[in-house]
Amino acid sequence: MTSPDGDAFQKALSDFTFDAACGGAIRHLADSGCTVKQIMERLAWPVSEERVRQVLYRHLCDTGVILEKPPEEGLPEAKPEYVLEYDSYGKPSYRRKSAPDGGGASSGPSTMVWEEKRYRCQPAADSSGKGRWKGSGSGREKGFGSGREEESGKGRGEALSAFLWNTGNVRGGQPAWISCDFGVPGSPVAEGCSRLNGRQREFLEGIPWPRHRVYHRLDQRMREIICSLYGQGMYEGVCYFLSCREKWLIL
Repeated sequence: MTSPDGDAFQKALSDFTFDAACGGAIRHLADSGCTVKQIMERLAWPVSEERVRQVLYRHLCDTGVILEKPPEEGLPEAKPEYVLEYDSYGKPSYRRKSAPDGGGASSGPSTMVWEEKRYRCQPAADSSGKGRWKGSGSGREKGFGSGREEESGKGRGEALSAFLWNTGNVRGGQPAWISCDFGVPGSPVAEGCSRLNGRQREFLEGIPWPRHRVYHRLDQRMREIICSLYGQGMYEGVCYFLSCREKWLIL
């Protein structure tokens, strides 16, 4: 019978062997934007999909792509990552890998104040009779909208997309995080995933979303997903923009 210490040693050895063989490759492919399906196709070492999903999720949390608490409760310090390299004589050494842009910024709630505002997309008057949408935002009765009007229900998502892009890029370009309820049972967002295209579903299905709200960095892919759901009336949430310290409730 194996002792508890022996079991712990075997598990540690197994984890070390796995990380040496696959961990670095999984993290690198994740940083390159690959989905779990794409990572599985590129790995030379046989590994279960579930284990790839777990490594991916942990990496996204460690690098600040996913936050398990709202940014107003503090941004975590990204864990350092080291890359094994060899010099011209074959001597190995480890180099500390730079954090992705916007990752690793540590700030507690006592040092950062977020101004709460509201974004709502409503039908706009149109003499042509066609359905059109206009996004607008308010905070202390101060408006900040997308400045665009779009046709049909699709325009609702496009108006939000323009608003998110303008707020995140024109006003500083620092990271933003948007709430994701994909793992929350019964949430409209989780139920709306079936309405997304195959590429978007493949990305979401590769992440083991917890059964509570988390916050994903607002990159282009997540903006497309959120705005598609919003255009179909399947999303309400909150977005935090670090550059302007604004917390936008998306209604």
